[in-house]
Amino acid sequence: MTTKDQTTSSFPIDSIRNSDYDKTTTWNGTAWSHSAPDVSDNAVIDGSYNDKCFSCLNLTVNAGKDFTIASDTQFVAGDLLLKSDAAN
Repeated sequence: MTTKDQTTSSFPIDSIRNSDYDKTTTWNGTAWSHSAPDVSDNAVIDGSYNDKCFSCLNLTVNAGKDFTIASDTQFVAGDLLLKSDAAN
């Protein structure tokens, strides 16, 4: 027989966060913060990028950062955001 633990309170299902659901990986100019992105990941370019293409969900290129794909085609399934500031 299984009994309910009376000290456990209920909570809405949207308060559970899957750590892989909204994963963002950042390129620092040398390496990705987690791993190279795939189509389910958000990617941020925070250092100059001149390498092979990759796929991602959303891509953000921070102000003043160069983003060059050496070959093939870049695939962004969601949004592409190019940030700028007064100098860039």
